[in-house]
Amino acid sequence: MHMSHEHELNQCAAPGCAENPISRSLRSVLSFATIANIGYGAFSVVAGIASGSSAVFADGVHSVSDGYSHAMHAATHKAEQAFSVVETEHASRNIQLKRRLAAAAIAAGALASGYQAVDHFVHREQAELNYPALAVELGAVALNGSLLFLVSHRNDGSVAFVDSRRHHRVDTVVSGIAAASILLNPNVTGADSVGGVIAAGASGWLAYKTATNQE
Repeated sequence: MHMSHEHELNQCAAPGCAENPISRSLRSVLSFATIANIGYGAFSVVAGIASGSSAVFADGVHSVSDGYSHAMHAATHKAEQAFSVVETEHASRNIQLKRRLAAAAIAAGALASGYQAVDHFVHREQAELNYPALAVELGAVALNGSLLFLVSHRNDGSVAFVDSRRHHRVDTVVSGIAAASILLNPNVTGADSVGGVIAAGASGWLAYKTATNQE
């Protein structure tokens, strides 16, 4: 695998050298993102069932799958640190494997959004504004926006940083689309369906970029 300038990070002269503090901080944020996404995702699944919002339910499933993908971003970052010490074909393949696992989890989230879109297309109807569902999605926007801020200020030049920042950007937009869909649905029949299509497309694009080593 060709290592671009994004891989040129924390080059060590010998094994056991000190890790860049920014890199340690970034991996801590990635680990926190894993826990936060799984926790909030599980909460969203329950809230989606309780409020009757398939948009919240689908985004909750999306967030749980994202928790795994963020764990893979952290694993990618750790593998990159090993590659910077000893550049072997095995280490290179390990980085690519972690990125593809992350992409697979992102794709699972895209399927959840796609299912939500199909469900609302088949059962198109106007409904009262679902305030609990809207509150949950606005919380997801706040969470993803905060994680994006934290990651963006920890640029260590790694591929894991690029993957994670792009991921949080897309997730912030997807959560915003879900919130807008819930807000518009009382007045625009099928708003949830359109929102689901956009969210699925954005997540599918993200999975493709992550799996194919594109910045």
